[in-house]
Amino acid sequence: MNTSAHALILDTETTGTKDPHATEIAWLEIDTLLMPTGQHFNARFNPQKPIEYGASKVTGIYDEDVAECPPHTSFVMPQTTYLIGHHISYDLSVLKNAGVDISNIKPICTCILARKFFGELPKFSLGALLTHFYPDDRQTYEMHAHGAYFDVLFTHKVLMALNERIEADDFETLFLNCLPKTMPFGKHKGKEFKDIPPDYKRWLARQDIDIALKTALEC
Repeated sequence: MNTSAHALILDTETTGTKDPHATEIAWLEIDTLLMPTGQHFNARFNPQKPIEYGASKVTGIYDEDVAECPPHTSFVMPQTTYLIGHHISYDLSVLKNAGVDISNIKPICTCILARKFFGELPKFSLGALLTHFYPDDRQTYEMHAHGAYFDVLFTHKVLMALNERIEADDFETLFLNCLPKTMPFGKHKGKEFKDIPPDYKRWLARQDIDIALKTALEC
């Protein structure tokens, strides 16, 4: 079991939903007790493409705000095994568009964890989870949501609340709890991995697929 002592909670703000490029990236390093190590980052970037109007309305970041910022491709990812976020698969696609090698990063999604361990809740957005666990944070969330570093801090608080029920003592356990349970695409879409022919799983594991799916195939 990989018991890496640190992980990054990361969030991006972007140009929109189509081929997203980063306009802002923030991360917070935490240890296996889920406590901040003191290492953090927050910066804006020129996405090198126009920002969709809807994205700007959400994030408050417009083309002119990032025109003089360094290009999104200049972002340097710190060395880490685990990357945590709310819908972290989206942020991984943003990092990939910036040229970051994400092939060996193990994603931990707080939305997936919430749905699995708190399935009784009616909503699973970051704001809904934060205000469920921390009602006094509602106003702070409404004021600062969709700022990358604030969203990182909100995700950190949600992760801590989730883990009170999960009781994971390392990041690998959290990662394994985020693995897909059924095949997400292809001719075996919807099947549980145990019901997929071994030769197909071996073939697929050799293809260019994300590490979560590859791990699920091998479990």
